[in-house]
Amino acid sequence: MNSLMKYKSFIWPRNPKEINITVENDIKDFYIPKAGSVLQNYRRRKRVISGTGEFFGEDCFSQYENLFEIFKNSNGSSYLVIPNIDPFPAVFKNLKLLGDPSPNVVTYSFTFWEDTKDIYKNEINIIKNFHVTYGNESLWNISLKYNLNINDLLDLNSFIKDPKEILKEGLRISLR
Repeated sequence: MNSLMKYKSFIWPRNPKEINITVENDIKDFYIPKAGSVLQNYRRRKRVISGTGEFFGEDCFSQYENLFEIFKNSNGSSYLVIPNIDPFPAVFKNLKLLGDPSPNVVTYSFTFWEDTKDIYKNEINIIKNFHVTYGNESLWNISLKYNLNINDLLDLNSFIKDPKEILKEGLRISLR
């Protein structure tokens, strides 16, 4: 399968020489006295796609100019297609002309940032539909916090019998 890299209307005539995809988790280290270090993972960050490539031939400068036009007119994200990877929304962050161009070769580098605004949409909806308890909370407190009817909350969370009962920490309470 001969798959070429694509972004918006630009299709690379040949794939870049090097493509690097970097992804990392947003991990924080918290120190708790007498307990030590606790790591919390706030989920993965955006992918950063970088690389270098070359345009060859008599039209190498016009190939670069076409890519530059896509970069210059990029407004928001569009799907980035990289061979063997599912397409994903990305923003064209930078484009750099490297070295001294020769008559038939233009060398460049690029960076794309993954647009993650829709990645966690389902998780955000789940968060809106549930409340996870922390210390000294009752169903009554939760109903006040979210401006919800206490009887509706009791119906949704039938395992709770007394709305004034202090709930165990980490309990998942349905809000809808």
